[in-house]
Amino acid sequence: TANRVTETEQTHNMLAAMFKHVGSRELDPQVHTHCVVMNMSVKENGDVRAMDFGEGFMNKIPLGQIYRSFYAKEIQNLGYQIESDSKGLFEIKGIPQELIDEFSKRAQQIDERFEELRQEHPNKNYSELRQQACIETRKVKDEPPLELLAEQWKERANEVVDLSKLTEKLQNVSNDKTQEAERPDINSIIEKAVRVATETEA
Repeated sequence: TANRVTETEQTHNMLAAMFKHVGSRELDPQVHTHCVVMNMSVKENGDVRAMDFGEGFMNKIPLGQIYRSFYAKEIQNLGYQIESDSKGLFEIKGIPQELIDEFSKRAQQIDERFEELRQEHPNKNYSELRQQACIETRKVKDEPPLELLAEQWKERANEVVDLSKLTEKLQNVSNDKTQEAERPDINSIIEKAVRVATETEA
């Protein structure tokens, strides 16, 4: 900024740290990554200046979809099929709904609080209510070691389904020759993300 005029320059560099977590706040399986970006970038002349996060924030939904698309591809590389919905989100094909529900406690908390807030504030914006529900139901996160979580997840899963039979079923599904035809490409995922973003802004 000079003479109260701020100029933006493409520096093509940034400093960020990524932290991968495998569980939700309710310790359900939920692989996700926290990305901490430093508010600094180095200009061509060596000067360090603050970052402009405007476009990144505006494109957070497409960027999130790109992130999830890489997980979808890795899951397919392991031999599993996926099913995507109209918003570009995906599930592993063959996972029964009762197992998904068992491991969706955090989502259920948010949904329940959202419905309460919608009754209390019928004229309030949908996204604002969802965000408020998320914040109000958020508790301090304490994630145990992955080995302990994995054992707990296996026990919980076996209470709902026969995990060994389900694993065998998923392996059989993965051998379906139609897998490659169902694999979404990066362009289709981005297109869906843009459509969702446009609908949300509208």
